[in-house]
Amino acid sequence: SPTLDGAAYYQRCVRLLADLEESEGLFRGSQPKGTLRVEMPAAVGRLVVFPALPEFTGRYPQIDLEIGLNDRPVDLIREGVDCVIRGGLTVDDSLVARPLVQMDQITCASPDYLRAHGVPQSL
Repeated sequence: SPTLDGAAYYQRCVRLLADLEESEGLFRGSQPKGTLRVEMPAAVGRLVVFPALPEFTGRYPQIDLEIGLNDRPVDLIREGVDCVIRGGLTVDDSLVARPLVQMDQITCASPDYLRAHGVPQSL
């Protein structure tokens, strides 16, 4: 049988889990609503996000989406941003990152550039 401290700890955990279950129940079955602030590079917005907006707004009509297009680092907390879409590796270990899409990159040069500088041999 558990010690007095062990039994008290167990009872506290049972109450915490019940509170958590009740809190999660408040949102089950409800439609997401409110403002969602998202920052992303302009190219990602134009090529990936904007084409998907009709489906998103049809699925989540109560979401007021605010999209910022920029390539600068964003401080989510200070700037009140909910989500940032960026390419590459996550530099802040306190953030949760998920892969969304793979985008191939190509290197291009104008004919004038190539005439003036030649074909690059490395990047």
